[in-house]
Amino acid sequence: MGVGRAVRLGVMTWLCLVAFAHAETVESRPRLAMVLEGSAGDFVERLRKQLDETRRFDWVERPALLQSLKGSRIDFDVPLSLKDCAKIAGVGKTDLLLVCRASPNTGSVSVRARLYDLRSGEFSRELSLLGEVSGQATLADQLALFVRQALPLRCLIKGLEEDTILLDLGESDGIKTDSRFTVYRHMTNIAPQRIGTLRVVGVTPFAARAEAEEVIKGFRLQVGDALIEQTASMLSR
Repeated sequence: MGVGRAVRLGVMTWLCLVAFAHAETVESRPRLAMVLEGSAGDFVERLRKQLDETRRFDWVERPALLQSLKGSRIDFDVPLSLKDCAKIAGVGKTDLLLVCRASPNTGSVSVRARLYDLRSGEFSRELSLLGEVSGQATLADQLALFVRQALPLRCLIKGLEEDTILLDLGESDGIKTDSRFTVYRHMTNIAPQRIGTLRVVGVTPFAARAEAEEVIKGFRLQVGDALIEQTASMLSR
């Protein structure tokens, strides 16, 4: 097979994978796996606790991830290639991957983390932190915030009642009053149609109510429209 044809085939395979993963995770929480090296137990426990409280994803446990990738020879110490990311997304059944290495120095510790969004293809963002060994809890909090901002909530419009829009997720999923969402249609397309924005005005444990802030001329909100939370996410650009 020629090089050009192989490249085209690889790109097409990646696009198909991304479209499938994107469609699959619009209505469900993304699956996050963590590969942490050199991190003390209290750092890991704090990071996991903070991420659990976001209620934004389901865990893919590290042993299960590594077992599914057995024999793949993936080196997590270097930036992963597009091919490796596609393999982790498909074989490892993972939507997001956080790779983190903590390196202690004299009285300090540096944390280097890379978050891969395997759903969008914009697959790598890096964060570097430096702090005192005694302040690892603060570093864990900063890393958790980085991950939280990179994981905008995804849900659906499940009902329309006069001027009120009903969402299919609620407070137990991390939605809060005044959260803002962008509304999309045709989410399985390469270029989904943005049709407006809305703001959450009330929440219950398993549902939320919102009001439209903007609806693009020529469109009306519909049950089943997809919503993506507006955050400071670097990955949602």
